[in-house]
Amino acid sequence: MLYNYDFDIVGFVMSVIAVIFILWKKKLERPVNKAIFVLAIFSALTCFFDILTCFPNSYPDQYSKGLRDFSNYGYLICQNLMPFIFFVYILFQTGVDKTFTTRASRIKVFSLTIPVVIVLLCFLLNPFFNWVFYYDSAGMYTHGPAFYVLYAVDLLYLVLSTVYLFKYGRGLTYSKKLMGFFFIFSSIVAEAVQAFIPDILISCFIETIVMMGILLVMDNWEEISDFTTGCYNKRAFIEDNRNYFINRSSYSMATVDITNYENANLKLGIDRMTGIMALVGEFLRNIRKEITVYYLDKGYFVLLSTHMDNIEDAIRQAEERFSNEWVEKTVSCKLDTVISTIKVPEEINNLEHLLLVIDNVRENYSESSNDNGYQNKGKITTLIERFNRQSAVEDAIYKAILDNGFEVYYQPIWDTEAKAVSTAEALLRLKDPDLGFIPPDEFIPIAEKKGRIIEIGKIVLRNVLDMMNNSEILQHGFKCMEVNLSMIQCMNSTAIKDLLEMIEKSGIDTSHINFEITESQMSMDSKALRKSINSIKKAGCGFSMDDYGTGYSNLSYFFDIPFDLVKIDRSIMWKSREVRNAYVILDNTIRMAHELGIKVVTEGVETPEQMAMLEEMNCDYLQGFYFSTPVPSDEFIAFIKKVNDKQ
Repeated sequence: MLYNYDFDIVGFVMSVIAVIFILWKKKLERPVNKAIFVLAIFSALTCFFDILTCFPNSYPDQYSKGLRDFSNYGYLICQNLMPFIFFVYILFQTGVDKTFTTRASRIKVFSLTIPVVIVLLCFLLNPFFNWVFYYDSAGMYTHGPAFYVLYAVDLLYLVLSTVYLFKYGRGLTYSKKLMGFFFIFSSIVAEAVQAFIPDILISCFIETIVMMGILLVMDNWEEISDFTTGCYNKRAFIEDNRNYFINRSSYSMATVDITNYENANLKLGIDRMTGIMALVGEFLRNIRKEITVYYLDKGYFVLLSTHMDNIEDAIRQAEERFSNEWVEKTVSCKLDTVISTIKVPEEINNLEHLLLVIDNVRENYSESSNDNGYQNKGKITTLIERFNRQSAVEDAIYKAILDNGFEVYYQPIWDTEAKAVSTAEALLRLKDPDLGFIPPDEFIPIAEKKGRIIEIGKIVLRNVLDMMNNSEILQHGFKCMEVNLSMIQCMNSTAIKDLLEMIEKSGIDTSHINFEITESQMSMDSKALRKSINSIKKAGCGFSMDDYGTGYSNLSYFFDIPFDLVKIDRSIMWKSREVRNAYVILDNTIRMAHELGIKVVTEGVETPEQMAMLEEMNCDYLQGFYFSTPVPSDEFIAFIKKVNDKQ
């Protein structure tokens, strides 16, 4: 039987073009690119040997046994190694290879190679036992008893590739995953077609076509390369690290930041600076072949490796090279650098925090610095610690919302006219089992940023209303509870509406609730703020400005916004005992507020002298540790009954 090898010829030509294309691009730093390069080579060899087997197997009496063995062994070995190579490619593409660092994982790697070792062993022993193929008495090529083991192993690796794509391919784009699955499907179909049409050699052609699709979709170097430096770009950096984090890989990286990049660019011009950056990229890429180099933008490089020793060696070489000038044609330039290291997952355990560190690290040092090396190590470590802390606090907030882990404390406020505690401020507290006490000025901004503050606001108000309903404080001279609002709540009309409905459903009169917002937040969106205040006032609740004196202290607030009460920040009161101007400001602020019909609370009262001074100024309410620290609800209720019943 004479085989039709036209498809194989086309497949061979396309595979050779793919190999040349990969070599021309010179993008073999990453293991995934090396894998696709090897796959392209084996695709070309498979087509070549498939063509070579046609005539010797069709006319055995005209060709030597040596040529027949060479062609048949070459084809079968290359053909049956391709599914394994593709499987390795999938490991690299999904980033699973970065997880193979422990003893258990290395044992797993060894077990995954056992089937292909068995295949190679079958070929090695075939001359003695004819397990894979042999020549019958007529000299015709014949399959041996173990031949179908090769197909079983091929199918096994294609199935494993499918499993790993499903399990670990979450970081890949839809098109990449689709192309991976298409290669697997096409390989199976190609073998089935070949079995039914043995005289037309089409299986290698189909696999080659799909492999070219992989080059265009899964490994499109035009999309992931920086043309100036020859390094991988930020897109590749994000894709690679997304896969690594998803698969819990362990690796290290060094950030190399050229701190005087902007000045050098202005001095040399774009063309010459482009040439120098090409030199820098070439140098970094050639330090060690095990290191992948990314160029993110404006003189910022990242070197990545699974071994810290490689990174440390690269840093030593980089420090030495950057201590000298870079020469492009007739122009020389000294580049100042800051080099830092990051370990994953020891220091950073998610992509978001990594990108935050990468994007914000430049804000932590001066561009004019001329020091190379680890100058920035402490600062980048601080950034990492800060982002890790933020992540831990985010988790604590989420757990507290789910498990009712927040607690509301109450700080009594002294009424100078009634000589009693007639109001108090509700203050949120968070104590996490792992992190311990988390101060409000830390978790509140994070809750606002992550969109949790509206839900937390409901928790605070619910606790306040339940406490007031389940106690008798309103019968002991208590009049009003002050509840803090975030500007995010004020900008959301639905959030304000929900809070007012909660008060109405609780049965507590709206006059017993006073909402407050800090002065520093008031300039953010006055239109939305006025709308929220109008809704609050219309419902019968009070509204106050907190921490007056810490923001812009804009007097227009007093006639633009209808406050019932203003709270003067403790810093003004504390200074008033020592600084004459502060005393005058405090005294006149109270007088001005009274003239406008606004009552005043002064915060930070800690001594009898401070209390006496403020009473002399006719301040309406006093708040501070002199009266009480913030306390849990049961202590607060007992405090109200004890203090007010004496009056």
